[in-house]
Parts: sequence; structure tokens; C-alpha cells
Amino acid sequence: MSRSRRAFRLPADADPARVSADLKDGVLTLLVGRAAPEVATARKVPIGKG
Repeated sequence: MSRSRRAFRLPADADPARVSADLKDGVLTLLVGRAAPEVATARKVPIGKG
């Protein structure tokens, strides 16, 4: 069996903890989970009198 090596750049929103690979019948399948988008939250900012 021969060995090979290949490197891939992951997208900026990829979650490194959710990357997996499977090799079956000579086909390599990569699954890359993406991080949930940050949700903007509204907040009240008090305005002082003065």
C-alpha cells in the first residue's frame, strides 16, 4: 500500500473540533463542521443628563 499526503485549508468559520475523515473503497470523505454564526444582541445604553 502506498502512502500519500495532502493538506487542505479550512474556511475561516470551520470548527476544528468538528472535522472528520472517512476512507472507504479508496474514496476519502471529509466532513467539516462550521461554527454557528455570532448573533448580534441588542442592549440598552443609558444616556446621562448633563
